[in-house]
Amino acid sequence: MLRHRTASTTRRLVLALVASVGCLGSGPTTTQEFDRCSARTCVLFVGNSLTYVHDVPGILAELARAGDVGTVQVASIVAPDLDLRDHWQLGTAQDAIARGGWTHVVLQQGPSAREDSRELLRDYVARFARVIRDVDARPVLYMTWPQRVNEADFARSSESYRLATADVDALLFAVGDAWQAAWRREPALPLYAEDGLHQSGAGAYLAALVMYGRLFDRSVAGLPSTVQTETGETIVVAPAAAALLQAAADEVRAASAAAPLSARSPSRSPRP
Repeated sequence: MLRHRTASTTRRLVLALVASVGCLGSGPTTTQEFDRCSARTCVLFVGNSLTYVHDVPGILAELARAGDVGTVQVASIVAPDLDLRDHWQLGTAQDAIARGGWTHVVLQQGPSAREDSRELLRDYVARFARVIRDVDARPVLYMTWPQRVNEADFARSSESYRLATADVDALLFAVGDAWQAAWRREPALPLYAEDGLHQSGAGAYLAALVMYGRLFDRSVAGLPSTVQTETGETIVVAPAAAALLQAAADEVRAASAAAPLSARSPSRSPRP
């Protein structure tokens, strides 16, 4: 689904895959409307249900409004179960990126802990990065998390996203790392939804906090713990839990900013 939103207006976009936000089983359809983003910060998300469940982009837009960092518009090309190879083969994301106007394009797939998934992630991040930079936007990787039953894969997942980030000198939203930082503070924080795969409301809130902190390079402490997105969903996190999540997001922001690229993998070119 490609949706384009500000904190105050809903603007439906474009040449996109459409899947209902929060609906895990919706199939894609296509719409032909397009509206070029012209805000100070324009973020396009390319991913799957780990982006659209609980409307992570919408939470980011609302936090930006509350944080007084200027207008942020967000748009998403998302559908259930798609990885970056699927998006590349469909071509919808490339068409939307090429329209221009974006400041950042966020790429997301699953945890990518297995070797074949890691290679796929690195390959298609490199392909997309070329298209993104052609329109003077910054590629961004949204590090996700393994299923609850595969929690031992957190380290491998983090490594996969850091390698792909270094390959193309992208910005990293280290959300998986932030989940672990939050659990170090309080292991009972309910970041998974009941299915043990998707993000809960608190997990989505933490993801958006990480994104806000990295995009604007500032602390997320004191941001609202209740957020209503333009999809009509209200995310409510208890103030004490929100403070823990904000501290986790700030920890990861500081660590990400301090990590030198020279300590990461050398750049690679996509396979032909």
